[in-house]
Amino acid sequence: MKIGLWGMPQTEEGWVQVWELIERLDDRDIDLYGGPSLSEAFFQHQRDALSPASIGALYACDEKPLALAADLLVLWGGTEALLRRLRLIFRHGPIVLLVGEGKGFPAIGEEELTEAVGQLLGGKGVLDSRMLLGAGLNPEKESPGGKEKRSLEPNQEDVSNSNEGYVGAEEVVFRRSENDALLRIDLSVNDRPLTSYEADGLVISTPTGSAARSLSAGGPLVVPGTDGLLVTPVASHTLATRPMLVPGASIVEAHVYSRSGRAFFRVDRSTCLIENGDTITIRQESGDLRLAVPAGKGNENHRDTNCRPTFENTNSAAEGSGEQIGKTERLGLAPVSTADRLRESVSFPRCRTARNPASPEDCLGGRVSPWHRG
Repeated sequence: MKIGLWGMPQTEEGWVQVWELIERLDDRDIDLYGGPSLSEAFFQHQRDALSPASIGALYACDEKPLALAADLLVLWGGTEALLRRLRLIFRHGPIVLLVGEGKGFPAIGEEELTEAVGQLLGGKGVLDSRMLLGAGLNPEKESPGGKEKRSLEPNQEDVSNSNEGYVGAEEVVFRRSENDALLRIDLSVNDRPLTSYEADGLVISTPTGSAARSLSAGGPLVVPGTDGLLVTPVASHTLATRPMLVPGASIVEAHVYSRSGRAFFRVDRSTCLIENGDTITIRQESGDLRLAVPAGKGNENHRDTNCRPTFENTNSAAEGSGEQIGKTERLGLAPVSTADRLRESVSFPRCRTARNPASPEDCLGGRVSPWHRG
């Protein structure tokens, strides 16, 4: 089994946990690989130590082969680091243990690293699979009633990404330029025209991203694991426009028009310039982002989820996702179901009745109506 360490601890306790982890795993049949920065710090520590042999073994590895080789990838930096490295992680498919600030994703603190890895190696944890979005820009495709074609001019930092497409775990956002009052966005689903928005922008999010910009624009909260894409207009100029949920297997095409001829679309942290007539295609990726959640250690938005091992696979986001079974079996993690996410989450509104609040189990089992009409 191979474990990759990517990133750098930010506290002294974090470094203590790294050295302790390397020492504990040295006697087991587990290979540890470190990214360039961590490996350099480790080798410097070895040179300074009185007994270097007692520290353990760590193999230096560049980022790309690190993500490819690792069965379990320990990633420092929280959500920001995860989204920056998402393309590489998605391409090679390691199971990720996120360390740091987990906004919307299960994460652990630096001081919990050694214990958390021990829990996972003992099979005490769950596998949390999150939907990923793929977005591609096609400036050649003629949209219905489209205008003259214009050349693509992505931001300099996104030139390489725009040629390969984008991968996002949270949302795709369309927004107007400062020179425009609004955008017109023609939306098609599976090659069938759906609707046309006149708004400041549009958010197409995964269930994970429903708690971000979509929520601030008036969209609902969607439990991670739900199979669907949430479409939410931003400051719509039509009163009848409402957010909608389309099936996760849908292929969504957006044609964006503005008076200036230019607008922007953003996939998580990557932004690209688009022009009138360009077509943006959005679909669910074939694989999921797989996150390891040690028993009782995961947290989202600085809250405890009290995750526990579960062996049911009902409504699991990992079901049918084509995940790499070998890496999952080595850790012995069972997928967490949508029902478990809803039962253990405090971020989503609890069901209630007119007199006494109902338990989440009653609501999930359909024994109590979520809202009393009497």
